[in-house]
Amino acid sequence: MAFAGRYEISGVTLVPGIVQQAETYGSIYPCPERRQWSPDESRDAEIFIENPQVYNRDAFYPSRWVDFSAGYDGDSTIVFIHVYPVQWNPITREVLYLNDYQVQVHGEQINNGAEQYRTFDDLDDILTEAEHILLYANGWQTSAESFAATLTSWGITTDIVSVDSIYALYEPAEDPSLPGYADYQYPFVHPYNFDNVKRIVAFFRDETAHENLEYFTILGDAGIIPPSYYFNGIWQISPTDHFYESPDYDWVVNYSGARLSLDTPAELDTYVAKLTAWHEAQTGDWLRTASLAGGWPFGTENYIGELIDNQVLVEGVLNNFRPIKLQYNRGNLLMTII
Repeated sequence: MAFAGRYEISGVTLVPGIVQQAETYGSIYPCPERRQWSPDESRDAEIFIENPQVYNRDAFYPSRWVDFSAGYDGDSTIVFIHVYPVQWNPITREVLYLNDYQVQVHGEQINNGAEQYRTFDDLDDILTEAEHILLYANGWQTSAESFAATLTSWGITTDIVSVDSIYALYEPAEDPSLPGYADYQYPFVHPYNFDNVKRIVAFFRDETAHENLEYFTILGDAGIIPPSYYFNGIWQISPTDHFYESPDYDWVVNYSGARLSLDTPAELDTYVAKLTAWHEAQTGDWLRTASLAGGWPFGTENYIGELIDNQVLVEGVLNNFRPIKLQYNRGNLLMTII
């Protein structure tokens, strides 16, 4: 559900129309234990394993009719509503289910308050009307300008913005709530200026400074322009630029971001030259072919890569393409083919 503009959603309630009751004669599986998909696992293995935290309790599961999350994408507030029309008690075997209901969303329209982070009065100091910006550091301006001119000539209106000017013009935003660097300052190879990172976040929140912005590209690796955060990953501390894409920390993407992990402006010049040659040489048919490689990307025994590939196809991301699936399960995930 989407509402044009920025709203603070205070709650979502479900008004039941008809609630009916029944009883089951056996067990049902609303909450199996989480499992990993392994290539060595027998296809005859038990798929559902009852979660004891659910099945040993004399209570209806999931104990609520509805829950929600919400976020702002730069144009609209997106409300993700999860309705649970069936409630089941695993001890008494009772079932409650909805035949009719209404959902009510509560909230009020708000301003994002980005002006509070500005240290300047004249918006022209940072204003851009481009749909795409290149974030660059000191010493990269000439190469960034050349890249911006190339992209603009291809129909992607591009401007350049100096992170040093952002550091000077904005106060830091607040810390994200995601466990990570905000809780513990990890030792890094590169110095990580968290205050400056939050100034970039504040810039991306300031929509009036870039009303047409849809995309951004960061020029340089993490030692040149720092990532938006370091969070506690599954195996290690992991960097992310996601909070530049979602600067209000609500996990809904406002901008599509990319990073060219380069060390020097000369490397950027080389990249642009290669990109230009590629752009001028390709035909439409070649650009309609997409290879999807999947298998063991993290050195585990799980088909995580193949699951990702298949999800891309299921969601229709490549509907206009001719996909080629290179997968471990198919036996064609080979270096000679790739």
